Amino acid sequence: MSTRPPLPVLDFARIGPAIGSHFPDVSLPNQQGEIVDLHAARDGQRALIVFHRSASW
Repeated sequence: MSTRPPLPVLDFARIGPAIGSHFPDVSLPNQQGEIVDLHAARDGQRALIVFHRSASW
């Protein structure tokens, strides 16, 4: 068995947009493949953004 070097320690408080900051303009496909603009779809309402990477591709 090969040994891997340890993963670097990440400070998640310093990654990504700051709490309360404007989220970048994002347009991504929804479950039906239709492109959705994040800001236009929210119509000024708040949103929780979660990116999830599936273990099975």
